[in-house]
Amino acid sequence: MATKRLDIYIDGQHAGTLIRTAEEEHIFRYREGYSGPPLSLTMPVRERDYVTMPLTPVLQQNLPEGVLGDALRRQFGKLTDLSDEFGMLTLVGACQIGWIQAVPPGSTPPPCGENGPPADLDALLHTREEQPLQLFRELLRRFALYSGVSGTQPKLLVSDAPGRLTFTTRHWIVKFQGAREHYGIAVNEHLCLLAAARAGLPVPEHHISDDGRRLVVRRFDRTEAGEARMVEDFCTLQALTTHGRYNGDYADIVTAVRRYAANEHRHEAYERLFASIVLSMLVRDGDAHRKNFALLYGREMAPRLAPVFDKVTTTVYIANDLPALRLDGRHEWPDRDALVRFGMRHCNLTQTKANRIIDRCAAAVSDTLDQFAELSDRGEVFDRTCERLRAAWLEGLQTSACRPVQSRAAPSP
Repeated sequence: MATKRLDIYIDGQHAGTLIRTAEEEHIFRYREGYSGPPLSLTMPVRERDYVTMPLTPVLQQNLPEGVLGDALRRQFGKLTDLSDEFGMLTLVGACQIGWIQAVPPGSTPPPCGENGPPADLDALLHTREEQPLQLFRELLRRFALYSGVSGTQPKLLVSDAPGRLTFTTRHWIVKFQGAREHYGIAVNEHLCLLAAARAGLPVPEHHISDDGRRLVVRRFDRTEAGEARMVEDFCTLQALTTHGRYNGDYADIVTAVRRYAANEHRHEAYERLFASIVLSMLVRDGDAHRKNFALLYGREMAPRLAPVFDKVTTTVYIANDLPALRLDGRHEWPDRDALVRFGMRHCNLTQTKANRIIDRCAAAVSDTLDQFAELSDRGEVFDRTCERLRAAWLEGLQTSACRPVQSRAAPSP
């Protein structure tokens, strides 16, 4: 196998070179004299090479998977070698989440925020599909090469053109309802994000389509002015490949927050992380793995916990699903006491504070449940999804939020 190279740019600056050797080692080498941001918070700028056998985790984190990955292989597999991760990075590396760009040697990458021709967001939100993934297949031809984004759910990165009232280009992730076994997943995530917002957690702007088949989510790795920000998930921050997303304990994420989040944001990050974990337990999100938590930072923005993203109720698709990671060594849906102990032991919370956060998340889930009747009137996808989520959320509230009954001592005879 021949040696291959890619030039790596960080926030528009040529930062170094990625080399894949004939022995399939991956070497990242910072360019001599480079003084910009590091490739990863785990990889400070230095003269010595970084060498890994799999692809460097931070360059692996956005590679398309699932439906999008398969579609890219079908569409471009005859034109370029997509048999490994280096090939996929070569294909989509110039336009991906965050501020890293990977391009062939000597090439000039496009502006960091460029995502191809503008998409018609009104059409995405108001078109009713006759067949599942109809719009995804149509848009794939235009936006595939601009969609360096991971996850098994069908999704694309798009931009909309400035309008009369909006003078900046806005950047979006469009998520599509895919396989039949994931019926209603766009509505599912929409409702989980509504619950997260009610719980006081930051969530990106998002819109559900009229037919409930697509969720359009504003990218938080781009500022209003179009500047790029970096997003690093907790596989990358713990030097794990994407295959390690389900390994370990939620305490490992707290440890990485302690190490890499800026001092001034650390306490807030502990509280937000705890609240996000609690919410995942209440809505039965068994996919809250390492890649679905991240740190966000930029040119003048110190590392902090990123907004909530990719939160869905998974038990409506996998009946006996479990949490994505262990909680204090136990791989089961926790009760309230277990959550409080985790918050006190790992997130520097008092017992009172941990209980307040659980109560706030439970109230948010309950308030969102109250909205289901109104949403059910919007069509079949909404109605069926709300019906399935209701049972899962009520079970989560009963198991993970209810306060244990205090037994009273028997009166003295």
